[in-house]
Amino acid sequence: MRCILHIGTEKTATTLIQEWLYKNIECLSAQGVALSRSTWVPNNHKLAAYFQSAADEYLKNFDIHNEQEKKAYFAKFEEEFALEMAQLEKTHSTCIFTSEYFHSRLSSVEEIQKLKNFLDRFFDEITILCYFREQSMVRTSLYSTGLKVNNTQSILDFQKEASPELHYYNYFTFFGKWERVFGKAALKPRIFSKDHLLEGDIRKDLLATVLPEVDPIKLNYDVRSSNESLSADEAALYRAINASRDKFAGKYRDPTPMHFKSAVAGLSVLDLETNIADPRQAEMYDAFNDSNIDFFSRYFGKEKN
Repeated sequence: MRCILHIGTEKTATTLIQEWLYKNIECLSAQGVALSRSTWVPNNHKLAAYFQSAADEYLKNFDIHNEQEKKAYFAKFEEEFALEMAQLEKTHSTCIFTSEYFHSRLSSVEEIQKLKNFLDRFFDEITILCYFREQSMVRTSLYSTGLKVNNTQSILDFQKEASPELHYYNYFTFFGKWERVFGKAALKPRIFSKDHLLEGDIRKDLLATVLPEVDPIKLNYDVRSSNESLSADEAALYRAINASRDKFAGKYRDPTPMHFKSAVAGLSVLDLETNIADPRQAEMYDAFNDSNIDFFSRYFGKEKN
């Protein structure tokens, strides 16, 4: 059985892809493409979490703070995964896994190698699919997402440490680790922008890139993005709401800000067309110029950013 591993990156419509794939799970299955349930649905975050070294919010939500607690939580994971794959390979030629946390959580060659060693036990061939978005636009999108939760910072103060030194943002460094483990031939890098995607649709682009055997006409495209970026007016209002309330009401998170933000989302009195402006956007673009040229040269054969 062949494995397609969609590893992100974050802020490239990964939520849309995941929800769309699982919306079509039966139709894909009828065409020989399987999706996993043992690794969480629709984001197969559990597979990434099994191999990550550092604790994050996913693990902490399950009260996992050390290796002993992690070992207990994942005690039956390999057994459940093996049983699932044994069942799926009877009627499927391909299995696709999807999580942007492969990008953000597996930051070392050692972690990625452990993932490969595990997958090699079940699959004859592994393809790594990854979409890339210009870094300053990623940070702006992350800022929007942070405001939807509880961020109170201005965009000028948000992620000041973002630099080519970071695994998360340096695509040449990040993807190079996956190349070292899986080999360049296994990598399928794609650019996340409408003019680079097939018909401007990342779902159709994914099919054409790694699942050409699937008939796109048979799939349901009703699923729409549920994580759209805020407008500049919405961002200012969300930030004010976040700053006006404590994050916790006693032991529990105060739900009031979320209720406020839900009530004001998309109000007609707001300018919903003007995007969040980042005064540092040009500076960040320039900071990544050299590493992006290296990235495009290595993986797209183009000597430009």
